[in-house]
Amino acid sequence: MNTTVYILIGGLAVGLIAGAGLIFLLLKNKRAVSVDFDKKALIDEARREAEKIKRDAELEAKDILYKARVEADRDLKERQRELDRLENRLRHKEESLERRIEKIEQREQALQRKETDIQQRHERLVKQESELQQMIEEQKKALERLSGMTKEEA
Repeated sequence: MNTTVYILIGGLAVGLIAGAGLIFLLLKNKRAVSVDFDKKALIDEARREAEKIKRDAELEAKDILYKARVEADRDLKERQRELDRLENRLRHKEESLERRIEKIEQREQALQRKETDIQQRHERLVKQESELQQMIEEQKKALERLSGMTKEEA
């Protein structure tokens, strides 16, 4: 019996040691699997986070681009309004200048007509004066003939 007990105790000890070793190996393997699982989970989480950051960055870039376009459109419209206002102002000034030029041209034409009229009147008056002078001379001569006396004699 002693030997059998020793063999049983020895077998039990070997079984315990083998069981402990097996448990140790299983736990080690479980930790390795757990570490692998944790690594994969971390990598997946990092990928999801990277995708989220990428989507957020794309959205932010689109938003910035949209705001820049809106601002550029607003700026362009404001400049167009200013340009239209300046064009209207210039057109009004042109029209005003054209009216002034037309009035000045009309005045010049009126002055030229008056000048022509005055020149014609002057020429008629000079001609009439010459004719009157000639008539006076003729009448003086006729008087001298009728009276028989010259101007100096009278």
